[in-house]
Amino acid sequence: MIKKENFSKLLKALHFRQNQNIYIKKFPNLKTELKVDIEKQILIYPEKDGLRVNGQQTCNFKQAENFVVFECVHRLLSQEYAPKHIELEPTWQVGHGASGGRADILVKDNDDNALLIIECKTAGSEFKKAWDSTQVKPTQLFSYVQQVRSTQFIALYASDLVDEKINADYYLMSMVDNSKLLENNKKLKGYKDANSTEEIYEVWVETYKKDYATLGLFEATQAYHIGKDKYSLNDLKTVTSRDIQGKYHEFATIMRQHNVSGRENAFDKLVNLFLCKVVDETDNSNELKFYWKGVAYDDPFSLQDRLNHLYKVGMKKFLGEDITYIENQQIEDAFSVFRDKPNMTKEIIQGFFKELKFFTNNDFAFVDVHNEALFYQNFEVLLKIVKMLQDIKLTGGEDNQFLGDMFEGFLDQGVKQSEGQFFTPMPIVKFIVNALPLDMILKEDNPKAIDYACGAGHFLTEVANNFPKEQHKNIVGIEKEYRLSKVAKVSAFMYGQDEVNVVYHDALASCEPIKNNDYSLLVANPPYSVKGFLETLNEEERAKYVLMQSLDKKSLVANNAIECFFIERAKQLLKKDAVAGIILPSSILSKGSQNIASSKGNVYVQTREILLKYFDIVAIAEFGAGTFGKTGTNTVTLFIKRRADNPNMAQHLAYMVKAWFEGDFTINEVFKQKDLLSVYATHIEVDLEVYKTLLQTTYNEELFKFEIFVEYKQEFEKLSETKNRKKQKSYKALNTVEKKKLEEQKLLDYIRLIEEDKLYYFALACLNKKEVIIVKAPSNGAENKKFLGYEWSGRKGDEGIKYLTSGSLLKLEDAEVLENILNLNNIQTPLYNPQDKFDESKINTLISKNFYDDVVEIPSKLEDFVSKANLVDMLDFSGKEFSKAIRLSPKKKVQIDSKWELKKLAKVASYVTTKVNVSDIKVENYITTDNILQNRQGISTYRGTLNIERVTSYEKNDILISNIRPYLKKIWIATHKGGCSNDVLVVRSLNPAVIIPKYLFYLLSSDVFFDYVMSSKKGIKMPRGDKEQILKYSIPLVKIEIQEKIIQKCELVDNEVRKAKEEIQSIQNEIDVEVRAINGDMVKIGEIHKTSSGGTPLSSKNEFYDKGNIPWVNSGEVKQGLILNTKNKITQLGLDNSSAKIFPKYTVLIAMYGATVGQVGILGIEASTNQAVCGLFPNREKVLPLYSYFYLNSKTEEFIKLSVGVARTNISQEIIKNFKIPLPSLSLQKEIVQKIQKLETKITKAKEVLKNTNSRKESILKEYLS
Repeated sequence: MIKKENFSKLLKALHFRQNQNIYIKKFPNLKTELKVDIEKQILIYPEKDGLRVNGQQTCNFKQAENFVVFECVHRLLSQEYAPKHIELEPTWQVGHGASGGRADILVKDNDDNALLIIECKTAGSEFKKAWDSTQVKPTQLFSYVQQVRSTQFIALYASDLVDEKINADYYLMSMVDNSKLLENNKKLKGYKDANSTEEIYEVWVETYKKDYATLGLFEATQAYHIGKDKYSLNDLKTVTSRDIQGKYHEFATIMRQHNVSGRENAFDKLVNLFLCKVVDETDNSNELKFYWKGVAYDDPFSLQDRLNHLYKVGMKKFLGEDITYIENQQIEDAFSVFRDKPNMTKEIIQGFFKELKFFTNNDFAFVDVHNEALFYQNFEVLLKIVKMLQDIKLTGGEDNQFLGDMFEGFLDQGVKQSEGQFFTPMPIVKFIVNALPLDMILKEDNPKAIDYACGAGHFLTEVANNFPKEQHKNIVGIEKEYRLSKVAKVSAFMYGQDEVNVVYHDALASCEPIKNNDYSLLVANPPYSVKGFLETLNEEERAKYVLMQSLDKKSLVANNAIECFFIERAKQLLKKDAVAGIILPSSILSKGSQNIASSKGNVYVQTREILLKYFDIVAIAEFGAGTFGKTGTNTVTLFIKRRADNPNMAQHLAYMVKAWFEGDFTINEVFKQKDLLSVYATHIEVDLEVYKTLLQTTYNEELFKFEIFVEYKQEFEKLSETKNRKKQKSYKALNTVEKKKLEEQKLLDYIRLIEEDKLYYFALACLNKKEVIIVKAPSNGAENKKFLGYEWSGRKGDEGIKYLTSGSLLKLEDAEVLENILNLNNIQTPLYNPQDKFDESKINTLISKNFYDDVVEIPSKLEDFVSKANLVDMLDFSGKEFSKAIRLSPKKKVQIDSKWELKKLAKVASYVTTKVNVSDIKVENYITTDNILQNRQGISTYRGTLNIERVTSYEKNDILISNIRPYLKKIWIATHKGGCSNDVLVVRSLNPAVIIPKYLFYLLSSDVFFDYVMSSKKGIKMPRGDKEQILKYSIPLVKIEIQEKIIQKCELVDNEVRKAKEEIQSIQNEIDVEVRAINGDMVKIGEIHKTSSGGTPLSSKNEFYDKGNIPWVNSGEVKQGLILNTKNKITQLGLDNSSAKIFPKYTVLIAMYGATVGQVGILGIEASTNQAVCGLFPNREKVLPLYSYFYLNSKTEEFIKLSVGVARTNISQEIIKNFKIPLPSLSLQKEIVQKIQKLETKITKAKEVLKNTNSRKESILKEYLS
């Protein structure tokens, strides 16, 4: 809105010249001027030159509407309307017996007759309100026409200062009859027949169907020549920031008005209209066809025929698709050859054509069309949307961000991102593109970029934003889904990226203009798990993929590993030193295994082979299930760089390794990588000289002193081939020496096959020039939202992505869509800085620098998310199989520091897998991951019902470890026999005379062991230990007497803990006795306390939490008892914008929801709480806070019994207020509090014993083992 505060800006935008307090604008051709006295706040019109002002109320700054009038007069004078033909506030009698009314502006023609009456409104709600009113009833404008019947036009007008420019909106209505229309339909009433305001309005509504124009008053027209019958590109307006929200809101309103519920279908039809408009502006710039000419000059069939023609041209021009549509002129032309045929036949056939063309579903059917009535119903919707779009300009803009943002608003609401079906969320798009070394790419001669699964075109848009405009022609997107290819192309136009090419095609198949080895940049989120995709490729196309070697014809239908083929497609498309950022399911890194001797490989393993052969892996970013909405898929983004094919390093290394396995070590001196053999031997912890005997095909017993070769041998013995060979008659006929020699040779052949494969890929991994940057999103939901910078809303009507920001943002009326777009530019995330893509504190910059030769130092605040590792350490060369799985938690050498011989756990213990019937165990002896307590605190008794038949058995002295979320350190040594669930590992010493179970228990209870398990965990949200890796944990094999000493000392610590716990329980019993002994009248809590609950500030608003200093208690913290600090703090802004409130010191707190329901605490500080906590404020004339706390603290079980709910139990404030407590005198309360405080002091002292017990046992182990 134009106001006093920005009026000076408006004047400057209109090129007024300032002379002290006076602003002046001269109009030389009219020899007149407009003035403004800023100090006196006067608007000075050229009355001396004939402009008439009736009353001075429009000449001051008192009403914002006056500024709109002033700007409109400026526009009229600029158009060269003479001052003498302009009158402000003419007065007429309004209606029958009304008191009168004033029009804002009257414009007369050269004959001094009324030409135009303008009603001015402030922009926004007032303008909208006035127009809405005009739609339903005759307004003052129509009354003015009744008073001055010579009036030819009326207009509702508003203007505003938007984006530092003047933006005018108006509705222009003609009050002149169309004689041709009236002649063709004698039943229609004209303005000449109307004798009252109501009848004039009725003619506008019924005859002219509320016809109006939004152009033709000021756009390139001569003064006094109002209205246009033709519109050109120059008449169209550039989109402003207001249009972003306004147009979306208008579209949504139209959909609601006409009950159009199919949002995605509606968006699809809207995209078709956008495409038509792009074609129109491109091909018909001098006479636009995408225009409703008015009911007098246009009809529904002609408009839709024009739209269909534009759509047909657009689909062919931009997407290469032929659309079948017969135009009216084609039908006319076809009949021209039948000159002698009766016209009746022609009319009948044309009628049939009309029905087929228009009365069926089509590319502009917002509602289902299958008859004439539905055609007209749909046309109402279509016409409104055409008029909504017809005045704005879509093409030829210079980086029109507002236009792109407007389309993004439609896109966000039209094809919802709540499913993650089509879109990569924009923060992820921006992170990936900004992490790529675009500066390096742009230094190339004519660099090309591609997204081979472009969807709605987000990656294309972001890449184009970073490319010079003249290079947009080098950016190409491929999309197989018909509808999305249109969206992507329209999106490119919306962002002023007209030359970005979108190809409607299957990206896995060859097509023009896509060429191999041609692209410098690839960024994409290709599809995954699509069954039958190979059937869409012909045999010739399939043969181009090496991955086909891992498949047979039978698996073509069932195979769904489409993501693997997109990796090989990237290898084909990218040229030397090209870079890529590709989103893939996490399984691509580890899925699949293959028999090295098999002729058929595994498609996932072969995909990783392609990666290792042809790419440097620069970074891998792992995102959890919440990244793409409800899809629930864990993903990784691979940041990779294409290696050169000449020289072909993969082939070069293959020759080198082959030479080594032929026993030729002299070749080392020829190859640049001559030290690789030595480096590999060191990596797998095998003596180099001993390893060389394997390469020379010499059986050497020394090899089998190394654990990996022992595993090979064990696996070899299990092979069906080995077992079958030993059953053969020819084998049995051999003597012992011959058998031994044959088996040794077969074993060597088996090992050599695996080791040659390992050594080759080790050499390839060593080519990776730099350490791989590993990015891992937090597994905690709240932390993950902060990491991503967004969250997904499932609220009905508000579904989709919501960006998390810091600081307040611009608020407009109904600004939901606009706010989300603005929030994207202010998003808070460690991934990237939307204001500075080179911000060195962000992850994208670390990855970008890693593409260069820059040294990458990880800032301390990113260490929770980012690490670095050599690629060779991310591959596991220690196993008996080698699947080339790439681990994002590189195997660390985590083991106890010991002077004693180390043995793998598998050598001294094993997993118990024996099953037992549930009926054979006591229910209380059933162990699950839930009733093994965290942090090595033993177990709790199982209280549930067993609905299974068989469970894993355990015996006394077995060690039970929870294998879900190993970081919780749940472990217990059994004191009796029983059964357990599948996620509990039962470890049993193979020989208690060698490894005492209790000694093994203390070893496995150490932090080192749990760190080891976590180093090779599987999964993100619910990580599990790798059972095979756990068995490889190193155990110090110490003498029995040393084991016994360790046990003895650790048991002393355990005994201290046990005694402290018993003492605590005994003192707690004393407190309970004291509480039960309290006498007094039973009163309701609500009678002697006031109660209140807290609130939670929106988690999406970082400004509610960042740098907060107000303690904020959640229900889980209530059980602390005396609360002196809180994990979370909120800001004053968070407090003011939520139901949270400050509770005073000594407020008694009761947890009302969930797992901690009924727990009681007391504030030792001022603090706020969430809504799950009830605060009790004692009436100190009747009750002491500590008395209430101590009494209620003993009543948790009673509160739990009062709780309601199934999935989430809770107690209400009403239940709490009605809970009765005894109320002795204040003096007696004081005595009770003092007694309990003394007992609480003893409990605190006993709890000190429980501290640091684990570290004390760690010290004992270190004492004897190091």
